Amino acid sequence: MLKQSFRLWSLSAINLFGINELRYGKDPEKKHHSMVMAIVWAIVAVVLEVYLLISLIGLTMIGAGEILPIYCFTLTSAMVLMFTMLKAGSVIFQMNTYETLVALPVPRGAIVVSRFMTMYTSNILFAAAIMVPGMIVYGISTGKGFGFVLMFLLGIVFAPLLPMTVATAVSAVIKGLSSRMKHKSLVEAGLMIALVLIIMVSTSGMQESSFEPEAISALSANIAGRIGKGYPLAGWFETAVKENRFLPMAGVILVSVGIFALMIYVLQFFFGKICVALNVFHTKNNYEQVKGDSNSLLMSLVKREFRYYFSQSTYMMNTAMGLIMMVVAAVALVVVGPEKIEAQLPVKGIAMKAIPYIMALTACIASPTSTSISLEGKTRWLTLSLPIPVKTQYDSKLLMALLLDAPFYVISVAVAAIGLKATGFDLLWLIVLPALYMVFSAVWGQTANLLAPIFHWESEVYVVKQSFSVLIAMVGGMVATLLPLMACVGIHILGQQGVIPATLPLGNIFNLVVVVILLGVCAVLYHKNSQRKLQE
Repeated sequence: MLKQSFRLWSLSAINLFGINELRYGKDPEKKHHSMVMAIVWAIVAVVLEVYLLISLIGLTMIGAGEILPIYCFTLTSAMVLMFTMLKAGSVIFQMNTYETLVALPVPRGAIVVSRFMTMYTSNILFAAAIMVPGMIVYGISTGKGFGFVLMFLLGIVFAPLLPMTVATAVSAVIKGLSSRMKHKSLVEAGLMIALVLIIMVSTSGMQESSFEPEAISALSANIAGRIGKGYPLAGWFETAVKENRFLPMAGVILVSVGIFALMIYVLQFFFGKICVALNVFHTKNNYEQVKGDSNSLLMSLVKREFRYYFSQSTYMMNTAMGLIMMVVAAVALVVVGPEKIEAQLPVKGIAMKAIPYIMALTACIASPTSTSISLEGKTRWLTLSLPIPVKTQYDSKLLMALLLDAPFYVISVAVAAIGLKATGFDLLWLIVLPALYMVFSAVWGQTANLLAPIFHWESEVYVVKQSFSVLIAMVGGMVATLLPLMACVGIHILGQQGVIPATLPLGNIFNLVVVVILLGVCAVLYHKNSQRKLQE
């Protein structure tokens, strides 16, 4: 069975990373696209690694270097748990490839193991990205020998197993609960987003209470003790690293592998039934004839976009997370209060200047337009066969994204304005900048999807999470918000230091320039997108 599992996993990995298309493809344009995508992913990975290294070095500089092993192990587990929950149901219990594989002379256990291995491949890369920098910084800061390196390497291999197993079980339960409901995709997305937010809030709360200036060493030991009690595997890993003992590491390995193997053993007996149950559609026979309504061509297409959006839980979870985070951040402003926020910042008065850009950043994380064209998949020929102008099709996707953003925008801006007690120009920029960035995010996301469409895919997970268009849209949105944010903060600091005359409203002038530039970029991109004709 292991041989068949590895063979199925290798086929899945080749499709996951596009290796076969890169090696044997005859289309030079696709090969060029794959090379560019690999380069961009490498740049993003390097940037994230540099950021992680800086944060880990910062922990050692404040005297909390001893906490690095348990911190990295816990952070890896939390990230794997959170991101696996978002995709486990669509990867493990995917019905499309199951119908093909179940007809082959392959044991059910091999299919289950291969799917877990596919998910484990991406998770172990995730673990290495966190644990390797932690290992390097910890080794340099403590001056230990190379004995702890083996423990860190074993941690990379086995840390993802338990959170991946738990995330799969949680995802299966959520899918099972929502599968018998009328709006099952909406319920599934709501439950999953709620769990992810709980994880994020609890983690942020721990970090907020962890690093006070007083008694850092004692506080670090206290934090490590609390984490070890709440998550014993992290405590065992810390002991193995610090004391260079294999017995605690053996406990980590046995528990992780044991629970993982137990779940695979049990799951193989019910795998087929679960796949069918989670992907079945229930209909009722109480049909009633109702009076039909008519809409304009554009609004009919918008309704179609919304119907598809609310029928795909993965699509909803990944595109709505940023909008929900924007509302949560606005509510946090009211709960915490502007005075406490200003007191914790090194520069006074900066919160009012930065919050419009921070809200805009959350809105630019993932727009539905970055994947809406690719998600038409192999059925795109149906849309192309209709006598509908291409511009109208694109406009419907833009309008759907903006209508989806609207309620989150109204709530977050209203709550933030009350929490910050914004008036005058501060209130103006709080209203204008997030709205304009939402428009930019939708137009830029559509541009990215038109530049790198994918129509031949097996699962929506690949399009929504791993496609090149999502990466381009996300990076472009972050650059478009972070650069003005840093410039705005710099202008405010220079004004406080007297480098810029206080009478010169340079901050407002800068925001006006940003608005003009964004309007121009949106107009140019929209015009070019409307003229682009994309075939299947």
